[in-house]
Amino acid sequence: MALLHLKPCASHKDGWGPALSTDGELTVPFALFSKSDRIGRPADFLSTQQSSHDGRRDRYGASYGGASTTALAFNKQEDETSFSLVDTKPKPKSRFGIQRIGGNRPRGGRGGRGGSWGGGRGGAWGGGRGGYHGSGAQDGRSGGASGAGQGGQSGAPQQQQQRKKQKGRWEPRRRFGPRDWDRAPKVNPPSITVQPEWSEVAQLSIAQLESATLAFLEKTSGGKRMRGRADDSSEDEESRMRRESQSVQTLYESGGLRLYDKVVDRITTRAPAKLRGSTARFTGIRPDEDVFMKRLTADKAGDYYATDTVLSLLMAAPRSVNSWDIVVRKTPEGVFLDRRPSSLIGFQTVNETGQDLVEEEPPADSINHATQLMHEATGVQRDFIAQVVKDEIALTFPDARPATVTGVPPSAYRYRRFQLGDNKRVVVRSEIQAAVEKKSSDTDRDMLLLAVRSVLEFDAKTGTGVADWRQKLDVQRGYIIATEFRNNACKMTRWIGQTLLSGVDEVRMGFVSRIAPADPKQHTILGVQRFKPLEFAHQVGVKPTYLWGSLHMFLATIESLDCGTYVILRDPNEPTVRFYSVPEGTPLE
Repeated sequence: MALLHLKPCASHKDGWGPALSTDGELTVPFALFSKSDRIGRPADFLSTQQSSHDGRRDRYGASYGGASTTALAFNKQEDETSFSLVDTKPKPKSRFGIQRIGGNRPRGGRGGRGGSWGGGRGGAWGGGRGGYHGSGAQDGRSGGASGAGQGGQSGAPQQQQQRKKQKGRWEPRRRFGPRDWDRAPKVNPPSITVQPEWSEVAQLSIAQLESATLAFLEKTSGGKRMRGRADDSSEDEESRMRRESQSVQTLYESGGLRLYDKVVDRITTRAPAKLRGSTARFTGIRPDEDVFMKRLTADKAGDYYATDTVLSLLMAAPRSVNSWDIVVRKTPEGVFLDRRPSSLIGFQTVNETGQDLVEEEPPADSINHATQLMHEATGVQRDFIAQVVKDEIALTFPDARPATVTGVPPSAYRYRRFQLGDNKRVVVRSEIQAAVEKKSSDTDRDMLLLAVRSVLEFDAKTGTGVADWRQKLDVQRGYIIATEFRNNACKMTRWIGQTLLSGVDEVRMGFVSRIAPADPKQHTILGVQRFKPLEFAHQVGVKPTYLWGSLHMFLATIESLDCGTYVILRDPNEPTVRFYSVPEGTPLE
C-alpha cells in the first residue's frame, strides 16, 4: 500500500495562517470581472481596453453586468449565415415635394407647390422654373418658397438672401462648436479713457440697479401699489411718511411750442410721406451756465441739478449695454450732473440691446455700423420733429429761453423740482417738442404737451427679428413695437424717463424707414403711433418704480462722496457702473 505523500506547505513562523504573497503571484495579470457576469471563458488576456472620448454613456460597455468588454460573453458556435428574413414591411412614402438634394426632381405646381426641396416649379432646391437654389430658368413663372418675382434666380444670391433672413433667428439645430470656443471675446472701448491719476471711489452693479425700487408719489402697502382711496388705511406708517415727503413742482417754463400737425397721424404704409430734410439746429446750454439754473442754485431750490438727458440715462442704466459717462461736480451749493462736450449720450442709438442678433459687426465705414446708424437716427429724429409741426405757434411761455436757436422748430423748457424724500431735491430741466389742441377738459391748459420721438428701420433683412415694416406695420404694429423695444430697450426706457421728468401729456412716435436700404440719406414716414406715457410704459413692461429706484440709488451714492469732481462710467465689458474721483483742474472734453 502506497503511502500518502503530502505536498510541502509554506510555514508561517511569525503568526497563524498562510504565508504572505510572494513576488511571483503579483505578476499575474488582472482582468476586470463581476460576480454577476456569466462566465464564458476562465480569463481573457487578449482584449484591449476601449477608451471613450465621446459623451455618450457606456458606448463600449457590455450589455450585462459590470464588465468593460464583451469578451467574456457566450458566443454560439453554430453557423447561422444561411438564415435570413424576408422584409415584408412596405416602403415609407415620401411627402409630396420633399426630395433629397440631387435626387429625383418632380414637377411641382405653380406658386410654390414644388416644395422647399423639390425640383420643379416652386422648388427651393430644384432645377426647374422658380427654384430658389437650383439652376432655374430666368424666365420662369413665380414660385419657390417666397412666391414672388417673375422667375427663379441663381443659387448663390438666393442662398445669401435666405441666410440674411435666418440671421438672428433662433436655430434649434445649431450647436456651438470649436469655432465658437475659439472666438475671442469682443472687447468694447470705454466712452472715456480712465487716466492713471483717477481713483475709483465707488461702484454699483447692474444687478443692484435692477432691483432698486422707489414708489414715487404712489400709495403703497407691503410693496404693492394701492388704488388710492381716500378712506384706505392699509398703508403703513413708513410708506405714508415717505409719500407725504415726496412732491413735484414746476418752477419755470420758457420758450414756445408749435402746433402739432394732425395730418401726420393719417400716414400709413399705403400712403407714406417722404421725410424732408431740415436745417434746424438748436444749441443748448450747460446746466451750470443756464440763467434759470443759476437763479435756482442761488435760491437753494434743490440739491441736485441736471437735464432730462442725464437723469433719464441714470434711470435706464440697468438696461444699458454701451459705455457712457457723466460728469459730477459736487460743491457746497449743490451737485451738478452734466455730460462732456464730446459725449454721445444725447444721440439716438440703434439696436443697442440687439447687437447679439448680428453675427458679424459691419466695418466702421459701413452705413450700417452702430456709429453711423446713431448719427443717422439722430438726424432722422430732428427732421421728423421739424416736419410734424406747423408754422403756427401754439403755446408761448412768458420766460425767455436761455439758448441759441438757429432755424426752426422752437421748443420749450420746463424746470421742475422733484422731492424724492430723504432730503433729495432734484431740479431737472426738460425739453418739450410740440403742443396739440385737447379734445376735452382733461387739464387746465388749452393745449396738450407732446414729446415727439422716432424709430428707424435701416434694413428689413438685418436679422433683427423684425418683419418688413411696409408689409406688417399696419397689421402687426404691436409686434413691431415690442421688437423695437427688445432691440432698443435702453433708448425707449430713457424716453419713458424723460416723459416722467417733463410731465408731458402724450407721446408721438414715428416709424421712419429708408427708401432704399443702401441709401441712408433718403427716408419715408410709414406711420405714427400715439401714446400716453404711463400706457406706453405699461405696454413695454417698464415700471416707473424701478426707474425712480435706479435714480435714487445713484443720488444716494453721490451723497456719500466728498466735494469734488467725479466721473460716472458704465464699464463697457462688465455689468458695473464705476465712480472715479478726478483731480481738480483735469480737462474733461
